[in-house]
Amino acid sequence: MVVVPQREHAVPRPKGSAELIEARRRQALRLLDEGYSLNEVGRMIGSAPSSVMRWRDALQSGGEEALKVRFSPGRPPALTAAQRKQIVKLLLKGAMTTASVPSCGQQGG
Repeated sequence: MVVVPQREHAVPRPKGSAELIEARRRQALRLLDEGYSLNEVGRMIGSAPSSVMRWRDALQSGGEEALKVRFSPGRPPALTAAQRKQIVKLLLKGAMTTASVPSCGQQGG
């Protein structure tokens, strides 16, 4: 088993809509503009200072568009749509009457 060490002050992404998350990022940047440090802003909004720094850098290099939330689509499916349909059909059909797997009480091949 591989154990991945967790950061001491790991802060997960807050729940909420993309608009709420983007508003939080803009609030952090306003606080930076007011003269607060990365650490102070992070504590004020409940975020890691490294995230605040990343948002600041993103704004400088990509403008407001860079602050938008980009959701990850997740892991690609292992089966194609056709394969999933085929599995559903087979499951709905039920167990095969002439299965090659031995039934209870029989010895296998």
